Amino acid sequence: MAAARSAVFRCGAGGERGERTEAAKPVSLTFRGESRHKVDAKGRVSIPAGFRRVLQAGDPDWSPGQAPRVSIAYGDPRGRRLQCFTVAGIERIARAIQRLPRGSDERKRATRLYSTKVYDTTLDDNGRIVLSEALRNEFGIEGEALFVAEVDHFQIWAPGNYADEQAEVDALLDDMGEDEDPLAFLDDLPDLEG
Repeated sequence: MAAARSAVFRCGAGGERGERTEAAKPVSLTFRGESRHKVDAKGRVSIPAGFRRVLQAGDPDWSPGQAPRVSIAYGDPRGRRLQCFTVAGIERIARAIQRLPRGSDERKRATRLYSTKVYDTTLDDNGRIVLSEALRNEFGIEGEALFVAEVDHFQIWAPGNYADEQAEVDALLDDMGEDEDPLAFLDDLPDLEG
């Protein structure tokens, strides 16, 4: 049963187009799906097309014909993955960090993870980013990278590391009762839209 849950699906962006025009529908700012992509010897890897549309929508300076930007966090010592954010997403995190008391442990940790240990990059004309050799070595990414949606951001994993993580999540799901609905957890949360 766990194998069925860890299958790779097409990535979606939740929207129709990445272009911003008067007549176009706005693209959802949520990432969806998971996808494997080859990493070449120079560390270049293609961002899934659906993810690129979300990056475009989340980049206030993006316009048709330009490549979107992405912010990549690499500093969480507990994680075995890179965390990737839209420009708007990383700015939202920065504003939240600024609300934390100066000198507090929480602010120090958040600053280290989501400001100090972050690099910004722009996708190339083919929708690729370059992962440095140091990052590839640190996160065990060789030959292939697995892109995993996390609603408001996405992660880049070495496929083997993700398989271990997925086994942990599968165990949590297996602990749920057969009649327990995971969406029920969301019912009592405030609506962020309004």
